[in-house]
Amino acid sequence: IIAFQFTEIAKQALPLGLQRVKLTGGEPFLHPEATDLINELHKLNLVLSIETNGTLIGAKEAETLAETKTTAAVSLDGPDAETHEHLRVVEGCFEDALRGIRHLKDAGVRYQIISCLHRGNVDMLLEMVKFAAELGANSIKINPTTPTARAKEMDENDELLSVREVLAARDKLFSELT
Repeated sequence: IIAFQFTEIAKQALPLGLQRVKLTGGEPFLHPEATDLINELHKLNLVLSIETNGTLIGAKEAETLAETKTTAAVSLDGPDAETHEHLRVVEGCFEDALRGIRHLKDAGVRYQIISCLHRGNVDMLLEMVKFAAELGANSIKINPTTPTARAKEMDENDELLSVREVLAARDKLFSELT
């Protein structure tokens, strides 16, 4: 029902200039109709992308993304389980995300890595860039962590970075890359 309703909304938006749709969450693959929705939106000739934690991507989901030319962005907040799972607070989610990434790669899906920057991983930026390249990602996107949801607690514990610290981290990364 949801896939049908969303598709109908997209059809109404086409004459208004709709060209792209990004599915994001929470976690889009938690919805039982996620692949149906992707297939239906693809039939409308829309450019599709999805932001996911990667943990629910199996071969079937990856194949759907490949067939519909949907690009993916997978959250990965560190080059190791300890760093990634500190932010995600789900034991085992690092390996689950890597498994999802392998499925994407095997299916030929273009994907990027998205990382939330905070005190726990700010000194790992260059390592994260290299890790994303090793995983076969087409790009990496670094977002400052903002104090919403779980990150409110991180903010209270002084784990988030100020704007100046984010800019300093960016400058340091750029100098390390050149």
